[in-house]
Amino acid sequence: MLEELSMQIISCSTLSQAEQVLSVQRPNLIFCDERLPDGSYIDLLQVNHSGRIPPPVVVLTRNGEWDLFMDATRRGAFDVIRSQDFQTTRQA
Repeated sequence: MLEELSMQIISCSTLSQAEQVLSVQRPNLIFCDERLPDGSYIDLLQVNHSGRIPPPVVVLTRNGEWDLFMDATRRGAFDVIRSQDFQTTRQA
């Protein structure tokens, strides 16, 4: 869906890769799974908020628990959406 809007997509599968990208680029928007092989959305939010004005972060979750939403937004996430809702939207 984002490719159709002529947006450049940078995909990172680990926190370490995301840290490397964020050290040299400033994306307009970040989608982050709640769990990464080497960290979590909490770690990414901390890296993202170091220094300059951070881009918005949308956390993807499998379970959509209210506690996760509250924690993520309190830590600076722009929004939290369930992964299956995101995938359904992508396929539509």
